[in-house]
Amino acid sequence: MENKETAGKIINNLKTKYRGLNQVYDLTREIEKALENGDEGSLDIVLDMRQKQLELCMDMDRQNEDLVGRLTEAEKIRVNTLLRTQGKDPKPDGEDEEEIYAMTKRIKNLLIKTVDYDKKVNSRLNK
Repeated sequence: MENKETAGKIINNLKTKYRGLNQVYDLTREIEKALENGDEGSLDIVLDMRQKQLELCMDMDRQNEDLVGRLTEAEKIRVNTLLRTQGKDPKPDGEDEEEIYAMTKRIKNLLIKTVDYDKKVNSRLNK
């Protein structure tokens, strides 16, 4: 990417999103513990904390959409391809694109892990 400042901001937002999703995963584990212990007070607090982390992740996505919107048309296409990997592996061009793609893959893997764990907790809740 030619615009190093924008690339740096996108990468930082992706890192923040990853940390937020990691917190969501950890808090989901805490939800499970609170459910097992019947601790409704803790459950409410943890659910609120989890929601705030989800909102942070959504905010990072919105900020990145805004940043991508300021790029040239060719860069928009390339960065959106890196951010929205759907089974195909794009070919990153340069360090910034490689880091964007690597963070996107890490986020995707963590999101899958979190969703799977969340389903497990929900199935226990619904029994």
